Amino acid sequence: MPKAPFLNASELCLLSAVYPTPLGYLHIQYNPEHVFSLKIFSSRLLPSVPSALTDDAAQQILEYLQGRRITFSFPFQFTGSSFQADVWNRILRVPYGNTASYQDLAFSLGRPSAVRAVASACGQNPLWIVVPCHRIIGSDGKLHGYAGGLELKQKLLNLEQHTYS
Repeated sequence: MPKAPFLNASELCLLSAVYPTPLGYLHIQYNPEHVFSLKIFSSRLLPSVPSALTDDAAQQILEYLQGRRITFSFPFQFTGSSFQADVWNRILRVPYGNTASYQDLAFSLGRPSAVRAVASACGQNPLWIVVPCHRIIGSDGKLHGYAGGLELKQKLLNLEQHTYS
């Protein structure tokens, strides 16, 4: 799988679009070519300037939430440190319906002692679902931390397990 492109925060053109979903309002931040942030909020916080790109991204997210999509094809870019981008690219390799541990990711990066740094990178993931941090669990098999909350993490894992089986 090719690595996702990386973008420095100083290069961002701040455009936002907002779409209702079963989980709340999907806020998409993007530039004319790529999505760089997806967040769910209980209310509409930003003005919405939709585009063909965001319409497509929102449609794909909705299809995922309906159990009708397991991969995403809209263009996106990472914003963050090179270590974070490395972690997020590794997370993209965790197949739909499967899980990996923070420790697994640290080992796969050749940094077995970086488990906490890997967990921190997961918590900073701006592209939830697309970069599926919800598939990353503790080495004890339990759910630990998720930017959207553990309830959402469990809901997404249940969705994938139901669809996958």
